[in-house]
Amino acid sequence: RSIFKIGIPSSIEQFVRQASQIIITIFVAALGTAALEANEIALNINNLAIMPGFGFGVASLTLVGQSLGADKKDLASKYAKETSILGVVLMLPISIISFIFAEPLVLLYADSKEIVPLAVLIVRIIIISQPILTLVLILAGALRGAGDTIWVMIATIIGNWFVRVVLGILLGYVLNIGLVGFYIAILIDIVVRAFIMLLRLRSGKWKHLKVISRKDKLIEVLD
Repeated sequence: RSIFKIGIPSSIEQFVRQASQIIITIFVAALGTAALEANEIALNINNLAIMPGFGFGVASLTLVGQSLGADKKDLASKYAKETSILGVVLMLPISIISFIFAEPLVLLYADSKEIVPLAVLIVRIIIISQPILTLVLILAGALRGAGDTIWVMIATIIGNWFVRVVLGILLGYVLNIGLVGFYIAILIDIVVRAFIMLLRLRSGKWKHLKVISRKDKLIEVLD
C-alpha cells in the first residue's frame, strides 16, 4: 500500500510529462523542418546545461527523506531551503554564460545556418528559465523525499497540460507566433510549477504525511 501510494502518482506524473512532450513535438514538427531542428537543438543544449539542477534535485530528495525518517522536521525544511538557494545560485552564472554564448553553442549542432537565428532565440528563452527549472527540480525532489508525490503530480498536470500544451498551441498556432510561442508557453509552465510547489512547501503539510502504513510498521517491528 505504501509503495503504491508513492509510486502511482509518480507514474502518472512521468506519463503526463512525456505525453505533453510528444504532443508539443508533433505540433512543432508541423511548423516545418527548420522549427523541428531548432527545437531539437534547444532541447539538447538545455538538457546539457540543466544537469546540475538534476543533481541538486537528488540531493534535496535524499536529505529531506533522511531528515523526515529521523523525525527531524525542522532539519528537513532547512535542507529544502538551502538546497534550493544553492542550486539556483549555481545555475545563475551557468545560465548567464549560456545566454551570452548561445550562438556558438547553436553552431555546434546546426547543420544549416538558416536555422541559427531561430535556434538562438529559443535557446535564450529556455536558458532564462533554467534557474527556475532548477528550483522546480529541487522542490519536486524535496516533496518526493517527503512522500508527497501527489502534489508533484498535480503541479505537472497543471503546468504541462494546461499551460505548456494548451497555451503553446494558442500562441504557436492561433496567434501564429510559431516556435517562439511554444517556448514562451514552456517558460510560463516552469514558472507556474515553481509557484505551486513553493506554495506546497511553505504550507509545511508535506512534513506531516504518513508514508508508511500500519501494516508496514508492524512488519518493521516483527523484523
